[in-house]
Amino acid sequence: ERLPEYVFVREDGRDFTSEADRNRLSCAVVNAMRGAGLTDASFHTLRHTAASWMVAAGVPLYEVGKILGHSTPIMTQRYAHLAPEHLRGAVAALDGSTARMERFWRHEAEASGTAASTVSPTAANSQIQQ
Repeated sequence: ERLPEYVFVREDGRDFTSEADRNRLSCAVVNAMRGAGLTDASFHTLRHTAASWMVAAGVPLYEVGKILGHSTPIMTQRYAHLAPEHLRGAVAALDGSTARMERFWRHEAEASGTAASTVSPTAANSQIQQ
């Protein structure tokens, strides 16, 4: 079964394209929230909450932006702070790359008969920082 492009659709799957349709939908959502005791919330609050939960669950920002219909990635970046732990994977990938580079430089040094400490980028960095 094909999923509708929009979250809120008519029974026949068509979206709410007219301003009147969107106003009716917004009023229905606000009335439901008021009935649930959410007096300080709005339709935008629900949209923002959905985006926040998606990012916190690890959904990539690109996908969140597409779901929200953002015209630019910059609009979605406001949610990036909600997933700093997901950045650890990127850093871990760099850590693995650093280890591979160290092995490569060590091998190069051995092959050329040069001391590894004079070839390794890590060694060069430590000499610069001293």
